[in-house]
Amino acid sequence: MKKLFIYINTLLIFSLAFGAFAQTKFRGEGMDNDLELFSLSASSVSGSEVDLEFSFNNRLDPSSVNESLVRINGSECLSSGKITFSKDGTRFKIRAKISSKQFSLSISGVESQDGIRMSPVKIDSVEVGYTYTRRSSGKWERS
Repeated sequence: MKKLFIYINTLLIFSLAFGAFAQTKFRGEGMDNDLELFSLSASSVSGSEVDLEFSFNNRLDPSSVNESLVRINGSECLSSGKITFSKDGTRFKIRAKISSKQFSLSISGVESQDGIRMSPVKIDSVEVGYTYTRRSSGKWERS
């Protein structure tokens, strides 16, 4: 009977420890669960209009996204006001009026569906016709 009691206690301790570990991983604790912009594409539409597509690592809260969050050369983005979201909710596209083929871009204030707000991002020297991918904190690679 004593061996059975020890066996059950040992089993209970292991199951509790495993349950705590699994719950931590499920909630995303200890993992990188921040909302991050990892890709930006700038595609020419017409002489002064560019489609900017932003890709994130998590589903977005559509109500947190508007053109005032995007700044081009330090000024608020002038757009058609229409924002298009991808089906999976991790990307959005906005059409902006840009006077030059090279510009700086910053974005902040976007939130995930879980209410996590992204850290502000600034990308200098964005050129129309290229995609920019984040390789490490603050470092962007053009492709």
